[in-house]
Amino acid sequence: MGEILVCKEEQRIFTIRNTSRISAVYRVLNDTLPDNCEVFPNTGKIPSEGQVDLTVKYNCGIEQELNSDIQVLIRGGKILKVPFSVRTVVPKIEILESAFNFGKMTTLGNTGAMDMTLVNNSIIGATLVLDMRTEEENPECPDGIECL
Repeated sequence: MGEILVCKEEQRIFTIRNTSRISAVYRVLNDTLPDNCEVFPNTGKIPSEGQVDLTVKYNCGIEQELNSDIQVLIRGGKILKVPFSVRTVVPKIEILESAFNFGKMTTLGNTGAMDMTLVNNSIIGATLVLDMRTEEENPECPDGIECL
């Protein structure tokens, strides 16, 4: 899967081909899957000289690197091991300005605008979501929203 953002679900598709002249039944060995990983459909039939696409979903809440296998049992006892590697990354975002001078902007009733430059110093893209509602306006806000 490569590098993905922490707490963002990613999906990839891999294909199993059947080069035999008879159909093959398969089952993903879910108990051997890496944590936070799901494969579907986890059972099925591959037609003779056909193929089936399987979807891998992965979502992890911590920064880590994982190298493992997805094991697929093919009828007859053969186990197919599909390499699975992923690195979850927390983006390193910095504010370029070292300080802000709010001057008269903090006086009640005054409005104004200031520029703030955000720099992504990580190897993966990031998206900023800023919700300035208070807890009273949005009671289902996540912990820490009052710090915004």
